Amino acid sequence: MFYPVAKGHSAPFEGETMFKENVGTIDRLARIVLGVALLAGYYFNPNGAYSWLYLLGFIPLATGLLKTCPIYSIFGLSTCPMKK
Repeated sequence: MFYPVAKGHSAPFEGETMFKENVGTIDRLARIVLGVALLAGYYFNPNGAYSWLYLLGFIPLATGLLKTCPIYSIFGLSTCPMKK
């Protein structure tokens, strides 16, 4: 498949992902559980005073499912196990 590449940029290599994985297994599971719990809170209490805050559950859910966290990337953090 052909991918157009801007001048001065390299084409993606086979198996290379757009975002580097920087969320480890335990961190990932915690994010998924937290995201699902917050979204369930919105489902069961949609008319609460601050129920819109439950929708923030999409953030940890997405970062857990995608195995990448933009905040971790900014600060150079990773909870993934070190490769030998």
